[in-house]
Amino acid sequence: MQPVHAYYLFNSLLFFGIGTTVVCYAPYLRSLGLTLGEISLVNAGFWITIIAAEVPTGMLADGRSRSWSLVWGARFFALGSLSYLCAQGFWSCLLSESAIGVGFAFLSGAQQAWVQAVLVREGRMHALPRVLSTASFIRSGGMLVGGVAGALIAQAWLPAIWLPLVLCGCLASRIAKDRMGGVGEPETRLTERQALTNSLALLAGSRALQWAAACLAAFGLVVAFNFFWSLYFGHRFGTFRLGFLWILMYGACAVGSLWVRRVGLPAGREGAHVTASLCLTGAALAAIPLTDGWHPAFWVLCLHEFARGVFEPALESFTLHRVDNTHAATYGSLQSLVGRVGFALVPLFAWLFLRDLPDTNETIAAVWIAAGSLMAAAALVLYLLRPRAAADA
Repeated sequence: MQPVHAYYLFNSLLFFGIGTTVVCYAPYLRSLGLTLGEISLVNAGFWITIIAAEVPTGMLADGRSRSWSLVWGARFFALGSLSYLCAQGFWSCLLSESAIGVGFAFLSGAQQAWVQAVLVREGRMHALPRVLSTASFIRSGGMLVGGVAGALIAQAWLPAIWLPLVLCGCLASRIAKDRMGGVGEPETRLTERQALTNSLALLAGSRALQWAAACLAAFGLVVAFNFFWSLYFGHRFGTFRLGFLWILMYGACAVGSLWVRRVGLPAGREGAHVTASLCLTGAALAAIPLTDGWHPAFWVLCLHEFARGVFEPALESFTLHRVDNTHAATYGSLQSLVGRVGFALVPLFAWLFLRDLPDTNETIAAVWIAAGSLMAAAALVLYLLRPRAAADA
């Protein structure tokens, strides 16, 4: 098996498992007695955990091994989902979510650095946008299929939505250990401290990379959609349509990633595509509550997900073309730490404002309009400040 194909298989396994949990995630937490505010707080804990673990796990990936980091990331996914299976209330959910957050932190930066190192060794760095968009397409496909499977599993026993992630996490860790070891490492090994020092200096001295981190922070506003969509559309159109809606959502997200792969973005000069997808994501999010009826909501939602599918591979390619592979995992984690502040603040603010409000669709709609409008406005500002060429610092 070729290294890049092993990477695709790793992603397909892990994100299929994650996908089985997402359609019924909020209903599962509600079944345990959590309010909308408490669901927001659990998600804030998830992102705060990622922020706290980002840089240490990135340093370990560069200093020890990228494949080792991927192995432990998959294992923490399995551990967190097993814990969720036994959750009883707010605090046990927060603990489970934190374990999954550590898993995401192990993968953040390490995956992209692993791919970059493989392509550098093969002399195919020009193929980086194509490989990243293919991986994003596979992740979306895994989430799509997993979401449908999770909706079906929930009909039999709601807590069982966590079982596939336990199994897939274990299988993915085996793939990373047996098939991805040794080939995605830098030719020159740095210590963890050297990797951190170089990453900090790079971020401090690069206007383009500071701009990329700001884009990621603005994109954090999308989490307002992530943990409320199933409740909102379940109340509006009925729970029967959630599985169908999930297919449409992640189908559109996969098409966005496939579009990046087919079109072939200019390597290192993806700034306009990053801000365009960011603006479209925010504008569509704000427009969803303003639609009247199933069909208008469907088209706006597909537009929202398509733009999300474009954003991730475009931003990853923009960043990796400016980072040396010797410390790419640490830098990826550092940028993620800076950018993920937005992902943590949004659910915290949601919790603060939702504590005294009713758990209704009107409340969710107000959150989406505010978050989407802010994202679109930030995208317009970032477009004006974007780097104009691949060589821009």
